[in-house]
Amino acid sequence: MNKQDTRDGRHGNPLTGTLSGTSNPAAVRVSKVPAPVKGVPTERLIEAQRMRDRGMFYSDIGEVLGVAGITVTYWLDPAVRTKRKTSGKEWYATNSEHAKPQQKTYKATHRKQTKATDRTYRKQHRAKRTAVNAARRARITGNTIGDRKEIAAIYSTAQDAPRVRCYICGNLIPKGKRQVDHIIPISKGGAHTPSNLAVACEHCNETKAAKLPSEIGLLI
Repeated sequence: MNKQDTRDGRHGNPLTGTLSGTSNPAAVRVSKVPAPVKGVPTERLIEAQRMRDRGMFYSDIGEVLGVAGITVTYWLDPAVRTKRKTSGKEWYATNSEHAKPQQKTYKATHRKQTKATDRTYRKQHRAKRTAVNAARRARITGNTIGDRKEIAAIYSTAQDAPRVRCYICGNLIPKGKRQVDHIIPISKGGAHTPSNLAVACEHCNETKAAKLPSEIGLLI
């Protein structure tokens, strides 16, 4: 049985995804391109948005696409995604003692899935992972840590900027060959702050290693 959406009074067919009097599912243009949702193909999001624009209920859209109605709501409503993300973080903050053992158990029983997910995440967030690891080393050694957003911006620039020169040799560095170096090494008291970070090529960074700039003849 067709349902009427109280939003605009139009009828939708949950089995065909069409608007009454419309035989072609693509006849109605999408009002807006949905924001990207991790793990969901853009074409699938557009298809869901198109049906929503025709006046279909989320539950009916889910029936057509083979997912739950709440899933479609999550896809198309940024406010719902933000609320769920925020509530998830709040829950974890207050229930970390229970959550951590559960995570450990899940990883132990789903090793293949966990490894695959970790590999994908590391590949997609290399700059973020590198920044997190550097901050962790700084905390362990008790070094000063600067503004995290400014630090993250430096790592993102190193990864994505169209043109970046090595601060040591001055050559342009192709993407995938750039590394963020602590000018004064953390192991020698250097701070994990924007002013102590610079982009270097792989060769120069590996050659410099944990040396001070003066030890390689570099004037800063």
